[in-house]
Order: sequence, then structure tokens, then C-alpha cells
Amino acid sequence: NKQNDVPNTPKDLYVGKGEKTVSDVGLPANWQWSSKDAKKTIGENTGDTITATAEYVGEDKANYQNITKVILITRADCYHSAIQYRDAKKATCTEPGYQGDKYCKVCGKFVGNGESTSPLGHNYISSITTRPTVSTLGVRTYRCTRCGKTIEEKFLSTSDNAAGNIYLRPALYENVKTASVTLSDADIDTAIESAPGKTITVNVSPMSGGTSMAADKVNITLTKEVQSKLVSNGITSTVLHTPQAEISFSLSALTDIQSQAGGDATVTMQDVTGEEKRPRYNFTVYKNDGETAITDFTTTGITVKIPYTRQSVNSDGEVVTGGTLEDTSGILGIYVDSSGNAEYVTGSYFDSNTGNVVIPTNHLSIYGVGYKVGSSNTVSSSKVVRARADASKKYVKIKITKVSGATKYVIYGAQTGKTTKKLKTITGTSAKITGLKAKTSYKYYVKAYKGSTLLGKSKICYIYTTGGKYGNQKNVTVTPTTLSLAAGGSESLKVTYKKSGKLKKFTSYVRYATSNSAVATVSSSGEVKGLTAGSCYIYIYTMNGYQKSVKVTVS
Repeated sequence: NKQNDVPNTPKDLYVGKGEKTVSDVGLPANWQWSSKDAKKTIGENTGDTITATAEYVGEDKANYQNITKVILITRADCYHSAIQYRDAKKATCTEPGYQGDKYCKVCGKFVGNGESTSPLGHNYISSITTRPTVSTLGVRTYRCTRCGKTIEEKFLSTSDNAAGNIYLRPALYENVKTASVTLSDADIDTAIESAPGKTITVNVSPMSGGTSMAADKVNITLTKEVQSKLVSNGITSTVLHTPQAEISFSLSALTDIQSQAGGDATVTMQDVTGEEKRPRYNFTVYKNDGETAITDFTTTGITVKIPYTRQSVNSDGEVVTGGTLEDTSGILGIYVDSSGNAEYVTGSYFDSNTGNVVIPTNHLSIYGVGYKVGSSNTVSSSKVVRARADASKKYVKIKITKVSGATKYVIYGAQTGKTTKKLKTITGTSAKITGLKAKTSYKYYVKAYKGSTLLGKSKICYIYTTGGKYGNQKNVTVTPTTLSLAAGGSESLKVTYKKSGKLKKFTSYVRYATSNSAVATVSSSGEVKGLTAGSCYIYIYTMNGYQKSVKVTVS
């Protein structure tokens, strides 16, 4: 039952004066030019034409009959500097949307396909329309706030409404991977009546045709009224549980949400595991606007749990086939920062009785499962790996600062917005990544190894290839160049940089790291704080990895 054509199959198009070869011409997501056609030169005269084959390389390519398309490329007498979109289509709950076809505002020619947008998924409000008794069924109704679709389910008080449990089963479809539910007052009222020890558990299990279905993302909205009921009734623990991940809030943490949200709040759990061998989820609380995140809490009392099955690993802790099972004491929770760097979470552990990795925190972000070789939960600091990216129109150069003891470096990368993959392994400290598109953003990072032992991982470098409106940072400077601090003292760094054009922000324009967090720490704003006597270095990075270091001495 394969479909004939991929939904975003490219069309014949007109190219501007800036594109010289086929590889310079952009294609929709998951399409690329065939290797034999990518190097073809496009004629420079208006009306010159050339044909080239585009190939679909998406993970779902087996679902389609036609995964190649011969494209007629015609030279236009224009630079296509101003683009407008036509025939856009809004996404619905169950159907994808379309950004629209791209046309030049100046010459009116078709210049490319827009991007597809994912289905929105139903946004259900749960309501108990018939309350159950000991001997009669109750009825829960789900109504989508977007399209009005309703579904009903029957439940028994002895199973689905006992011991402070709420069971919600929103419907999913094959092309919809987001499940959204809003708790009603009736849900909370009935749960509070039977909440043992003041604990309420909201179990969200997405369904498709009566069968459980994994969701890539689950949104659970706590209305202003629901928050008030939980706080005023002194619910000591509010647990939001899905088959893939769980987050619980103490009364003080929930009060913090109530104070900061100022209205409805939506808790989101999103699977961001990607190519990693162990699971990772992004936990976020959004205010009613759906955009402003509440990530920092004034108190502890948040616990994340991620179900995990022990895997087979080699002596370096890497997941392999035919190794030995992970030592339970080495399975820990990790926190992943905005640069993709992972750190073990103090106090996290693997609960072998429940099969969950338990992670206590007061800050929401990406959390996952990590493995530390050996039986100690003490985390030793890894070596700082520094990498820089410089770009031309069709390639990027990666420059690595030599890491003491490293015997090889592995470079990972991809276009921004796509999953990174291993690109090459080198023994030197520089590499050239070729075959790239002009005017396109890419991301790269480097892992340093001594034999098969991982020494450390660099921050992600974000860079634009040249030829477009966006540029990159360069020539970073920092003052002061050295710091002397007393234990407990602090001082802020001032960082400046030059740039080759307008910057697009993929992460913080300036990022920081310390070589020894026991001696001195550095905040995201560049404030350095001395902790114990000793010396270390603070490293400063731009988005594309230009860097400087400041020696810090603490007395």
C-alpha cells in the first residue's frame, strides 16, 4: 500500500543569479541532489536550462513508490532576494500543513517548495460526564478544543478512580505523535476524595484503535482552577505519569508553578532521544501563552523518573551487542545543557525494584539516562574539548585544540534541525567537511578519545555557509584576561566579538565552561565565582566555537 509521491516532492524551478551549480540549489527537507548531478554547472544566461535528479532520503522512503524526481532548472534574470509563499495550508489536528510554494516577489517565478508542518494533534479537555458508583460505570468525555471532536470512555470507580488515580486515554493517529489533555475540575475533585497521603497521580496513556500507542510528546494542562484545588487541598505530591516518562511536583513546587504561571500551565514531556543509545526527554512547564517556559524553581521538590532496561555494554560503557549487562550502580541520571553537553545529576540513581532512573531537580530541561563505568556515583570531571568551525560557500573547516592524551577525534554533524551523525574520525586536529549547501546552517561537535576511552565532548558549533544574509562570529576578546579571587568572591567577564554578517541565534551568542568546577564556577552570563583554593581556566566560546580562556586563581 505504498503511496505514489512524497508529499513535498520538488517541482521544476527557476534559480537566481547567485546559484552556480546544482548543489547550490535548495531542496525541501529530506531531499538531496544525486551525486552525479550535484556538480553540474548551471548556464549563466537568462533562460539557460539543465536537468538534475533529486532523491528522497527520509527515514520513511519505503512508504513511497516515487522517491526520485528529474527537475528542470531554469536560469532567471533575477537574484530572488525577496520571497513570498503561495498556496499555504494550515495544519489540522490530524493532517499536516504546508508553508506554501516559494515565489520571487520581483520576477514572479517559482523558486522552490516550502516546508511541511506536522499535524497539531487533538487538544483534549477531559470531563467526567457521569460519575461512577461502586456498582455502576462512569463516563468520561474528551472534547478537542481545536476541531470539536469528542470521544467517550467508560470507567469503574474501583479501578480508574481509586487511590488518587486519574486515568486519561487520549486518541492518537499514525501521523499524529503529540497527545494533549487538559485536566477538568471533576477529574481533580474525584481524585482528591480518594487521595491516600495527599498524593494524586495523573496517568496519561495515549491510545490508537483501542491499543496503547507511544507519543513523541505529551502535553498535560493544569488550569488555573485545577492548580488552586491542588494547592488549597494540600496535595503533597502531584504525579504526571506516561508510559515513557514521569514527573512529580511537591506542594511547594506546584505553588511555585501557580505563582509564576499566573494562569493555566502546561507540562510537556517530549522524547528527544534521537540517535542516543539511552533515553532522553525534554521536561518543560509553559505558561498559558504556550511559549514562555518556567524552568527554574525557588525550591526543590521535583522528581523525574525515566523507565530503563539495562543494556549490554563494553568495558568503556558503550552499548554493544554481546557485552555484559550494565552495573546498576553505574546507571545515573544526566542533565543535558543547551549546547548538548551532558552532566551526571547528583543524587540520581537507578531503582532496580521499579526499573526507573530517578532524578531529583529544581530546574527543568533535558534529562536522560547515562552510564558511568565503575561502582562509584561520584562524577569525575572530563577533559574540556574545544572545537571551532569556519565556513566557505560549500564546505566547513573544523579546528580542534589538541587534547592532552587524545589519540583520535570523532566529528559529528548535520544541518541544524536534523539529527547529527558521525562524519569522520581523524588523528590530527583539523578536518574539512565538504559537499555542503551555500547559505545553510550546520552544527558540529567533536568527541576526543584515548584509544576507546572517551575523554570529553566539545560544545556544539553552529555555523552558516557563506553566500546568504547570515554571517558568523569571529575574533572574540575577553577582559580581564586573568582573575584572582578569594573563596566566595566573584567577578564578571566582559566578552566582545566581531561578525561577518547578521547573526541567527541558535544558542547563546557567548557560552562558558570551567576546567575545574571544584575551584571556580561560571554562570551563563559570565560571572565567575571562586569556591576553593587552586587554579583553573574559564573557557569562552562563540556559537561557532571561536574561543578564549581566562586563568582563575582562587586563594
